[in-house]
Amino acid sequence: MIFSSLAHLFKLSVFGKIARFGGNYTLSWILFPEDFGVLAIAVAYSQVVLILRSSGLQAYFVQNYETEEKKLISTVFFADVAMSLILALAITGVAQVLISNGLIEGDVRDIMMLMGANILVSSLSGIYFFNLKKRLEFKTFSNTTIVADLISTSSKIGAALMGFGALSFILGEIFGSLFKAIYGLKFVIKNVSPGSFEKSLSGKILWYIKHTLLISAAAYVISNFDKLILYQVAELPALGKYTFAYAQMIMLYTFFIGPINDFLFSILPKFYEQRDRLNDTVTSLQVLVSVGFIPFFAFFVFNADLLLEAIYSSRWADAGFFMKLFSAQFLAQCTVMCMMPLLVTQKRPDLSSRFKLGKAALIVVSTLVGFKLTQSFTSVVYCFAVATIMADLIQATYSSHKYQLDFRNLISTTLLVVLLTLAISSLTGNYLLKFVSLDKSLPDLIIAFSVFAVIYIFVIRTFFWRRVRTSLSFLKNHR
Repeated sequence: MIFSSLAHLFKLSVFGKIARFGGNYTLSWILFPEDFGVLAIAVAYSQVVLILRSSGLQAYFVQNYETEEKKLISTVFFADVAMSLILALAITGVAQVLISNGLIEGDVRDIMMLMGANILVSSLSGIYFFNLKKRLEFKTFSNTTIVADLISTSSKIGAALMGFGALSFILGEIFGSLFKAIYGLKFVIKNVSPGSFEKSLSGKILWYIKHTLLISAAAYVISNFDKLILYQVAELPALGKYTFAYAQMIMLYTFFIGPINDFLFSILPKFYEQRDRLNDTVTSLQVLVSVGFIPFFAFFVFNADLLLEAIYSSRWADAGFFMKLFSAQFLAQCTVMCMMPLLVTQKRPDLSSRFKLGKAALIVVSTLVGFKLTQSFTSVVYCFAVATIMADLIQATYSSHKYQLDFRNLISTTLLVVLLTLAISSLTGNYLLKFVSLDKSLPDLIIAFSVFAVIYIFVIRTFFWRRVRTSLSFLKNHR
């Protein structure tokens, strides 16, 4: 059922993000900006390999309803393990080359090598979680992932307290992956056998892998090109604050986008030939995303400094500018959130790869031009954010046209919500809070957001409630 699936996915998002936020918050007091900077460099150099982990196997598995189940499970499992072993060896080799040429330091190398080990461990449970998504068994999926997140977070904190510094991040991830591997072991033993490996599936799997590898290569540029450029013009502490701000806001963004994407990824392939239902599903979800998610980012566009000073230590005070920028970027990306998975979920990873490569090219060109013209930290950050937003808008427009979605109806509510939430956030931050002379503490943050929420709920009830109710009714009646 749609509501049941979404409920379990949001349960995962709530508890998972609480665990990760709690871990990041604790680590922000134990560790230093330099540690976050070391992590940023390690990720920037290694994520080109890490993102290849999503090699198209999950997309192929979820969308394949023709192949006998045991053959499909065994084939995808062995393909996943083989791909992960290659990637683990590759990331180890890259780390050794970089350290031998004096491009990175020992801590960065160690993190990269442990990331490779984590890829290999993760492959042992991949097929189990692919199968849960395909069967829409999101209760088991969410409960297991929540436990893994708690284990990962507690391990990070323990490692930090023991003095492992930046290594604490990846050590925690490995412990979480080990738990998943152990939990999914029974399923693997029962369903996977070498004799069930189906060679005839190789061609289709390789087609998915080829285009997903292109998507992954582009995703690396999209995720890390800013850090590679900023490393040339910024000191490590400044880069650490930039990375810290991004980590806080992406955690909020993935809190929303993660459940929606997981749900769309599993449900939209079923509507491949039903364009009217596809349109209604995407439109209804986009209305709910707009009304429910955008306000959080709008609030922090004007009040990010309140969050920093109320919750985090003074060492992160200078990250306020970056948090406001990322709030604005993710707010803009929320406007087309539900349209972004369409190309892959409708069995067109080839189209998705082209758009990802185009997005990467746009980011590289615009960011390099900004860097060459100004040699400025700020201009690089702005160019990267604007190029990211523009590329997503172009892809969303194309997707809506290709699958005959009502783009005007899809986007109209979203744009109105954006304008109204920004206005309410500005009013709250610049006038109401100053009028009551709040200090920047945690109770004041709660009061500020509560004032914002009361005004916003009144606006929604007045102007948008009919469309919200229609969307809720559609999702309730179409399971």
